[in-house]
Amino acid sequence: MKRVPLLVLFIAVFGLVGCSTLRTVPAGDSQSLLATPTYQLKVRADNPDLERTVYAMALADLKPILPIGKEKGAAGTVAVAFSSRHATVSAWGSVGVGRSWYSGAYPPPSGAISDRGIPKAGPRTYENGTLLMTIRDADGHKLWSAEYQLKGRWSLADSPEAAARICLKKVTAALRKTLKK
Repeated sequence: MKRVPLLVLFIAVFGLVGCSTLRTVPAGDSQSLLATPTYQLKVRADNPDLERTVYAMALADLKPILPIGKEKGAAGTVAVAFSSRHATVSAWGSVGVGRSWYSGAYPPPSGAISDRGIPKAGPRTYENGTLLMTIRDADGHKLWSAEYQLKGRWSLADSPEAAARICLKKVTAALRKTLKK
C-alpha cells in the first residue's frame, strides 16, 4: 500500500526535473498581431548553415498563420533566435560497461562472459536547445514573444536541426493558440 505513494512521488519529482519548458508573453490582444499587414522574418542561430535551415523551417511554419513578406514591404518583424548545446549521457552512468548481461543467476554460469550478439550500451548524444521568438509591430513595440527550452534528453533531438524543429513546432503551436487558428 505504501509503495504506490512512493512511486507517485518518485515520478512527480524526477519527472519534472529536466523537462522542456514553454513561456509566452502576449503584450496585447491577438487582433494587434493580425492588424500588422506584413512581417519580415529574421533568424539568428549558432552558425550560418543552421540559420538558413531554421529560416526555412520558420517560414514554412509561420506563413500559414502570419503574413510573412519581403524585407522592403514589411511593417513588422518576427525575430527568431535559436541556440543549441550538444550533450552526451551514458546509459550506465559512471559504471563501466561489462562484457555480459546479468540475468539473475549468481554466480554466472561458465561461458556466460561473452559479448557476442549483445549490443553495447555506449553513450547517447542529444541536443538541448533554446528558441526565442519575438513579434514586433512597425514601431518596434513587442506584440508577442515566446521562449521554448528543450531538454533533448527526453526527446528525439539528436541534432541541432531536430532540436530547432521541435522548438519551432512548440512555439508555433502556442502562437496558433493565441491567434485561435
